[in-house]
Amino acid sequence: MLTLGGFMALSIGLFAIIGLLRGAWKEFLVTTSVLVALSLLGLVESKWPEAMAWVAHNNQLPQTLLPGKGPLSAQMMTLVKDAKALFWFRTMVFGTLVFFGYQTPRFRLQGGGRFNRMQSAVLGLVFGAVNGFLIIGTVWYFLHAARYFPFHPYLQPPGSCGHIDSLTQHFLNVLPPIYLKGHLLHGLLIVAMVLVLVFFV
Repeated sequence: MLTLGGFMALSIGLFAIIGLLRGAWKEFLVTTSVLVALSLLGLVESKWPEAMAWVAHNNQLPQTLLPGKGPLSAQMMTLVKDAKALFWFRTMVFGTLVFFGYQTPRFRLQGGGRFNRMQSAVLGLVFGAVNGFLIIGTVWYFLHAARYFPFHPYLQPPGSCGHIDSLTQHFLNVLPPIYLKGHLLHGLLIVAMVLVLVFFV
């Protein structure tokens, strides 16, 4: 059976191949769209009352709560319902912005370009792998926060059988939204936007 950690590793490899074919700068714009999406979600979840309520209820879910482990109380069912709503809201907003990040038109870099095709392909491979980690890792973070209820019973959460493999545990400790928040996220977004202005405008 394929574990979530294994799926994550395969996804990173697939995104790396996509980046190799697309080139560095197209992949860089996708990276920028990920940073924009995370910043927008952070803003909305701190200002929109409905999203704030979803986040509050999601945070009340016990860490040990797993789907399929017996009946839930009425209060717990309410928390699970709001956790699902938060997951789909986050995923739709994030997925929409990332989708538009991939809809890159043909463009010419300012100054005639800085890299040849080989250099662009190699950097595209790196950016593609990073994008795979950011995109799949962020959605996984959203799902993990919702205790995997949105896909129950089709997806078994890590630890449901009493053991989490080392690769899955490693990825769970480094999922992007754990670190990409606050000043770090805003700083990276500013740097990315400056690079876009310098090279694309």
